[in-house]
Amino acid sequence: SYSPGGFSRFVVGKYDFPNGERRFSVKLVLHPAEDVAELRVDVLNVTTLKVRELERVSMAINGWNPVGTDNKPILLDCRPGTQAVFDDICISMPQQDEIVLNFEGDRYSDGQDIDGIDNWKIGRSSVAPATSKTIEVFDSESLRGLRNASDEANEAVLRITLARDAKVAAVTAAEAKILAVQVVIAADLRRYSKGDNLVKDHAQDLITAAISKSIESDVLHSNAELLASRVALTAAEIIDDDAQRKAGVTAAQTRITKANAAVAVANKATLDRPDDYEPLSVQTAKTSTGRRTALARMLTHRNNPLTARVAINHIWLRHFHVPLVQTVFDFGRNGKPPTHPSIMDYLAVELMESGWDMKHIHRLIVMSDAYQRGSHGNVHNRQVDPDNVWLWRMNAGRMEAEVVRDSLLYISNDLDVSTGGRSLENNKALITNRRSLYYETYPEAGGANPLGELFDAPNPFECFRRTTTIVPQQALALNNSDFVHRVAQKTVTRIEELLDSGSDKLPADSFVPMAFLVVLSRSPSVDESTKCKEFLSTYGDNARAGLIRVLINHSDFVSIQ
Repeated sequence: SYSPGGFSRFVVGKYDFPNGERRFSVKLVLHPAEDVAELRVDVLNVTTLKVRELERVSMAINGWNPVGTDNKPILLDCRPGTQAVFDDICISMPQQDEIVLNFEGDRYSDGQDIDGIDNWKIGRSSVAPATSKTIEVFDSESLRGLRNASDEANEAVLRITLARDAKVAAVTAAEAKILAVQVVIAADLRRYSKGDNLVKDHAQDLITAAISKSIESDVLHSNAELLASRVALTAAEIIDDDAQRKAGVTAAQTRITKANAAVAVANKATLDRPDDYEPLSVQTAKTSTGRRTALARMLTHRNNPLTARVAINHIWLRHFHVPLVQTVFDFGRNGKPPTHPSIMDYLAVELMESGWDMKHIHRLIVMSDAYQRGSHGNVHNRQVDPDNVWLWRMNAGRMEAEVVRDSLLYISNDLDVSTGGRSLENNKALITNRRSLYYETYPEAGGANPLGELFDAPNPFECFRRTTTIVPQQALALNNSDFVHRVAQKTVTRIEELLDSGSDKLPADSFVPMAFLVVLSRSPSVDESTKCKEFLSTYGDNARAGLIRVLINHSDFVSIQ
């Protein structure tokens, strides 16, 4: 308003519109002789239904006086969207007839008090000695309830409309993203293909199109995220629980802030267009400093035999189960010397001379007499060299956890040997049949399947040499787990199919040798054959699966000889 006596503006009062202060009762008493008006503003908070007096001030009317003027309006300076409700206006002027402006419908009769009609009632300012005819309806309980119900319905419609708009925006953004990716792929294909100048000119057109489509996709995606964050805010605001509502509103407001920032960045890109589009994959530098190449050459130089010797030690360990240098993690002065230095030197030279061809080293080892020897040997040699330092026999080794699982599936003819594909969750290793290398393994808790945990699953802290242990739980798992029970029954079925008989009454003389060949890859001894036949004849054909479980627990199954 204007301060009395001039046109200096001042703030009458302030209201909190976002928090529900949206309805006002304004009373204006004009005093033309003094050139002032008394202004009173009361505000009704539609959320809390509390009324507070906003301000009561004197303000200038700056010469307003209807006397002698045919048309002298009272102007209300309102913001767009403001709704002003006049219940009744009565203006009295000295020595003239009273001017009355009535806003009454057909249900009201002239001269009749409207108190009680349509929930109207006489305003508090009409109490004697006041002469005001103002009628107030804002304190009506029923009308307030209807108005609140209307507001709630409108807000519900707004929430539904906003959710619909957010979904439509998300679909539009996704379609734009697909189109942008397609254009980027087309630009990449044309850009990096070999061709003449005409092809390169067309590539530039595609690059320009890819930039435009990428910017458009980013703008649509950021706007869609902004709508989705507003939907989250409206959903949080109607939560009954105070703590949950507060947390939800805070999270939604944070999300809105980030979305607004993303919208600003996307819109800025439409003005400051980038010179190129964002590639779909990581771009590496076209030039190199050469440092990594220099390091690789240094590691593989003939004057540095340590690299070849370490590689040979690891390859030897995988074939013979025992390394040439026991301290596979330390070839220095604190480590142990090689048991066969001449073999290590020979194979290290072969590895370097062959151009670091490891297949050549594997071939030399597996075709050697030392590798092709049996694991048992004779009594004399065992007395002379019990630790097999001189490799008079082949060392026996334990199967790794992955080999144990795959071997069980293989003997039951149930192993999926297909190659390729994504990694699988390790908790599905005992109910699915893919090879073990396709199941995830990680060092945290639950990083190995149940069978792997018992049979020493891979451990990132044992990358030099894998630990092997023998514990009673391994035998229990190979004898009494659901996985082994299924394997045993399927192995019995496979043996029956191999013997080309669908009968359940196969003779023990045929079943026992085939079971040894399938499970242990060898024939039974006379003593083993006799005991197995007695077992089957004693417990009947149902004991075949039990015999398979016994063979699975045999040391020849879980060891490599």
